[in-house]
Amino acid sequence: KTLLTKLNQNEKGILEKFKVEEKKLKDEENKILASRNIISQEQLDINIKEFQNKLKDYRNYKSEELKKLNKIKNDEIVKLLNLINPLIQEYMKSNSINFLMDKKNIYIADKNYDLTNKLIEIINKKIK
Repeated sequence: KTLLTKLNQNEKGILEKFKVEEKKLKDEENKILASRNIISQEQLDINIKEFQNKLKDYRNYKSEELKKLNKIKNDEIVKLLNLINPLIQEYMKSNSINFLMDKKNIYIADKNYDLTNKLIEIINKKIK
């Protein structure tokens, strides 16, 4: 839970930074469009081309940052799973359990078969 909260806060911070940058770009675009009747066509074309290049660079930067963010997220989740899988396997072995199923994939079952709280308790004790 702590890991997911940390990752979500990191993602929110990055997305907020992107919103601010996108607002600046939108304002710049509006400024260029507003100056259409004031400046010469040549200068307008230059301004539009510069803006398009800036926009392209921003999109590439945003794409790379989102890829990095997703890679970090995936790496952190894999690390967590690598930490907890041995604990779950140990519990399964010591309690003669052959397989575990995700609770959301089960239509109906006896509550005695739900090991979620027991496993969370074990994981919390071992990993802190």
